[in-house]
Amino acid sequence: MKYFRVLIVITYFVAILFDQLSAVTILLHTLAVILTLVVTSRFSFFANFSKYVILLTYWISLMFMPVFKLVKNITGEDGAYGYAMTPLDYQRILSFSPSVIIVVCLSWMVFSAFRKKGRPVMYEYKPKLLSKNSVYICFAVMYFCSALAVVFGIGRMGSEDSVVLPFHLNGIIVLAKMVFFPILFAIIVENYVINKRNVPNKYYVLFTGWALIEVFTRLSKSALLNAFLTVAVLLFIYYRPKLKTIIKIATPLFAAFLLLYPIVEIMRSSGDANLIESFKSASSQDETSAGDMILNPLNRTFMIPSYYAKDYTWVNHNSLFDFSKVPVLLVTGGAARYQTIVIDGFPPDAVNSSGTTGLQDPLLFGGYGLCYIVIVLLMLFAFLIDSLVYKRMISIYVTLLLLLWGFCNSQNITSFTDAVGLQYIIMRLFAIWIAYRLNFRRRRIISL
Repeated sequence: MKYFRVLIVITYFVAILFDQLSAVTILLHTLAVILTLVVTSRFSFFANFSKYVILLTYWISLMFMPVFKLVKNITGEDGAYGYAMTPLDYQRILSFSPSVIIVVCLSWMVFSAFRKKGRPVMYEYKPKLLSKNSVYICFAVMYFCSALAVVFGIGRMGSEDSVVLPFHLNGIIVLAKMVFFPILFAIIVENYVINKRNVPNKYYVLFTGWALIEVFTRLSKSALLNAFLTVAVLLFIYYRPKLKTIIKIATPLFAAFLLLYPIVEIMRSSGDANLIESFKSASSQDETSAGDMILNPLNRTFMIPSYYAKDYTWVNHNSLFDFSKVPVLLVTGGAARYQTIVIDGFPPDAVNSSGTTGLQDPLLFGGYGLCYIVIVLLMLFAFLIDSLVYKRMISIYVTLLLLLWGFCNSQNITSFTDAVGLQYIIMRLFAIWIAYRLNFRRRRIISL
């Protein structure tokens, strides 16, 4: 974390030298930097991975991106970008950012002080090796669900399903493809890792093929990276590869993502599923658009700063708590739909969703006070997740870690107020049960 601490200091000096911050805000930034340097020096990265996920998400969103003017304002209309960020927008974000970082760091230090001391319980697992036939059946189901989605027009981003299948099959297929299958592949890989067997290359080829199909089946710009995220984090924790190895493996995947991003964006915005024509259109974009190939995905991944600037006037800045919007938020279906219908002005029957962020969600529900409470609760959840590292239940750990990142970066309160959010959580819990049944039932204690 040495390089990260250097970047923290550089970002701090750039902020106070080139941004018009008040004296109080500069003092808060100074305190935030000191606390960040303390926790990153005191706590190791791998033993506190979940807590670092929260810290890095908020630091990138609220410090790094606004200080270096990397924020683009998202309108909510199919991921399009609206008005340019103004100096006042950046000033507002940087006035809010140190309080978030301070709450994260103080929660980290306080919870660590009360953590139970002593050597953790460690296990050795002896799961039964999955047969190749079982694995191929899993891949067959994955490809079959994708084929059904293509035939019946299910789960395409920004449009309604063409056919409604019985027994809630539309929702089951969508959730299985988006949530369950990536976790299932990670469970399969982990089964081989625990049994000290090499994962057949055919499995990676089949999964890559399925992930590429999903990009165009769902017209999702992030489907490729989301598909590999669970297994990538799992392998990273198991093997802790060197930076050179990470770059070597990640470069082709990231290059494919950058190539597909503008193509899928054109296919979604035009409503045309013609891959060849979309590729030609993406290839003919001007240099300015090509230069946005990095900034656009960055802002789609970290939407916190743009949404905070856009929704600034919708948040009560004079009271610590403000629950006045709760009735409307519950009626509309949570912060994401409230953002879509009320703030962005789309009709109630609009298919698209503007989405929300892990900070904007509690800010709309209860103001700054609730926002800080949610951050503390997320840090507590992170402590519980990190305790699984010692038990070596890595697939379960990664599944909960990505759930935490969703709460931190995308939405949290809204996940418990609408049916879709609860279904996502339930699907992840089902995947955790599968992981336990396949990989962690047979075990013995090796250390106390």
